[in-house]
Amino acid sequence: MDTMYNPDMVLYYLNEYQSNTIAPDELIDTNISSDYGKIRKLFALQDPFRNSQVLDELMTSGETIATLTNQYSFERDFDRDDFVSLLFYSGLISIKDDLLDALVFSIPNYVIKSLYRAFFVDYIKTEQNLTFETADVKSSIRALAQHNSIEPYIRLVENSLKCLFNQDFKKFDEKYIKALFVGFASLSNLYFIKSEPEIEKKYPDIIFLHRPPFFPKYQFLFELKYLSKAGEKTIKTQEKKAIEQVKEYLTFDEIKSLKNLKAYVLIFLGSEVKVIKEIF
Repeated sequence: MDTMYNPDMVLYYLNEYQSNTIAPDELIDTNISSDYGKIRKLFALQDPFRNSQVLDELMTSGETIATLTNQYSFERDFDRDDFVSLLFYSGLISIKDDLLDALVFSIPNYVIKSLYRAFFVDYIKTEQNLTFETADVKSSIRALAQHNSIEPYIRLVENSLKCLFNQDFKKFDEKYIKALFVGFASLSNLYFIKSEPEIEKKYPDIIFLHRPPFFPKYQFLFELKYLSKAGEKTIKTQEKKAIEQVKEYLTFDEIKSLKNLKAYVLIFLGSEVKVIKEIF
């Protein structure tokens, strides 16, 4: 299937590059940034709870399955297929593949993915009454970026997870840890955030890469593991497995080429981080 690009974003990038002969300082055109408001309004339509389930799928697996509706109306039943179709026609998801009588939809590009991530954190904050300030999130990312100080960011994630657990957050697993982890990081402009990128047929959990014009001192690779309280006895086994995975990733040429890369294994037990292990 051929890749399609948003013409507004392509022209914005080329115009900035032609004028300055370097990539633009801000990769998100203000016209595209306004799509954040569009996302908020669309997910509030008709049945917000059903819509939030679509958001969960997009944030945790990167895709959702539905049958494309050729014609729909708010005057009659507006079902899940209609909602997903509306996202597609609005340019907020794209067709990734077909599945018999349905289609597999995914987030079309990094910019829209960043908007989804920011919306996901905002949605969770509102729905679950999380308490944090965006300025504090950005401060914790700067501490990580410049001083390899991971504790402030981990405490932020932990505090949010505890809120979710206290409110009986359903179907909680490693995917939600990752979604929250990258969602918070998306509130800062310091890094390109790659979630499970394919590198030599392996999939590191999360990588933070330099994002021009910003060049923080450090780049990062994170391997995350999540265990329920019942899995506490397997922590050592999971830690050993994760360390072996990261050491293998660090042998890949693409990973070795990253300057000042710091690699971590993080193991969550329930809402708490029990293992923070830097791998050299």
